[in-house]
Amino acid sequence: MNNKKIIFQSFFLIILFWLVISVIIPLPIEKSLPLVSIYNQDQIPHNVTIEMKDSDTNLIYKNTLLVEQKTPYYVERDWATAVKIYIPILLTDRAPDYDFNVSIDANPPTHSKLLFPQGSIIDIHIINSTSRISSTGI
Repeated sequence: MNNKKIIFQSFFLIILFWLVISVIIPLPIEKSLPLVSIYNQDQIPHNVTIEMKDSDTNLIYKNTLLVEQKTPYYVERDWATAVKIYIPILLTDRAPDYDFNVSIDANPPTHSKLLFPQGSIIDIHIINSTSRISSTGI
């Protein structure tokens, strides 16, 4: 009776090990990349909608947030005045190619086709209720 129990436990552990190796480990890991910094250079707050669509998998990330007006001491690339968010993307063996859209106060979006190598930083500058998008890799 004890031998049957050991055989059953061994069989169960082998199946569990096989599942971990074949199913769980190969899944891509979700990381918080890239960093998006939004600089509002206007005197009024804006609702900013960011939408990213992976060209290969059609996965979509969408986020709307309120970006307050600039501070009186605004300085270009001053991290203290930027709204920073991390966009979760699935890291795979390729650098994801995304359609990146930014809409200010429900206006037609500014569209960019961006490549996101690991460690990318995206800057969105809001000037006169329009957006300028730039991307840099680290």
